[in-house]
Amino acid sequence: MSADGTLYGTTAYGGTAGEGTVFQLTPPTTPGGAWTETVLYSFVPGSGKGSLPFGNLALGKQGALFGTAFGGGPARACNTSRAAGEVFELAPPTMAGGTWTAASLHAFGSTGDGCQPYSGVVMGRSGVLYGTTLWGGANNSGTVFWLTPPATAGHPWTETVYSLSAGAYPYGGLAIGPSGALFGTTSGGGTGGGGTVFELIP
Repeated sequence: MSADGTLYGTTAYGGTAGEGTVFQLTPPTTPGGAWTETVLYSFVPGSGKGSLPFGNLALGKQGALFGTAFGGGPARACNTSRAAGEVFELAPPTMAGGTWTAASLHAFGSTGDGCQPYSGVVMGRSGVLYGTTLWGGANNSGTVFWLTPPATAGHPWTETVYSLSAGAYPYGGLAIGPSGALFGTTSGGGTGGGGTVFELIP
């Protein structure tokens, strides 16, 4: 939600190519009125911006939206024939009536990297993005990753990966504690095999 009450979200399917959208809902100007939906971006296979955005969005200070796409990207996922997914940025138009611009911040699937982020990202201090991937990492049981923005605009973002071991397959996203610790869940692993709640301390 932005300061004016506008809601932003994703759909995993639909849009011009059926591969998902980013949308906004603008609140009504009068009590009891209808909210107004606008599709800001439709994902297109092969565009290099990802596809199938299952997760939530993070709102940047300049109004940019950050999220993950379960599919898309140049690399193949760790254990399927689908692509490994991406982290994307959607920048607002620079003038009234303009279009939102999508860019890929990171494509998953390289050696030791995570694969297929199911949840979205959260933004920490200095604009660092934190998220999880369902598979990949050293144990192919999922990762926690963070992307640090470049010191110079237009340069690549820097990814750091933590490979999960006690728990596995994190479908959910992360919460950031006051001290900077990350909290999340896994759908597998743990002493009973039914998943875990974990804390990752910086």
